[in-house]
Amino acid sequence: MKLSLGQTAPEFSITDIYGKQISLKDFQGRKLLLAFQRNTACPFCSYQLFRLNKIYPQLQEKGLEVLVFFESQAEVILKSSFLTDQKLTIISDPKRKIYTQYGAEITADKIEKVFAIPSRMEDLQASQALKLASTEKEDGVNQAALPAAFLLDEKAIIRHIHYGQDLGDNIPLDAVSAFANQK
Repeated sequence: MKLSLGQTAPEFSITDIYGKQISLKDFQGRKLLLAFQRNTACPFCSYQLFRLNKIYPQLQEKGLEVLVFFESQAEVILKSSFLTDQKLTIISDPKRKIYTQYGAEITADKIEKVFAIPSRMEDLQASQALKLASTEKEDGVNQAALPAAFLLDEKAIIRHIHYGQDLGDNIPLDAVSAFANQK
């Protein structure tokens, strides 16, 4: 079930890739971006994370924290030097428990759309040139999973929702920056 603007974000408690317990309650009083990516082999997800990591210090200065979810197993994520070099909090949710709570979609109907969008192909090429995506074979990931993202205010109220319309349709980073800059 998809979420709506203005509703309180569903509570969750899960561990990050290093075993640290993370709860939505931990971020009360701070703005938060919840980014649901696909898996470590997704070049679009890796490129989004690469760009997000570059602006993360400025976002954090403005009081915005970032949690990035991957459906990949923690062991697979930890094998990627690119992913473990991130300053962002990365969470493994291979059973898609939190994905499901937030209505992140799995649909084969939208897979092909990515190839018809020139900017997605540019992102794909940039990710490949930077060798960002993992080449590790992953069992159990959903090739038809779509990204989703939510911007939450200090009271965990959903202020912006982005449900991806194709494999590479991530939340625009200018929307994330604008939200961080809001008083």
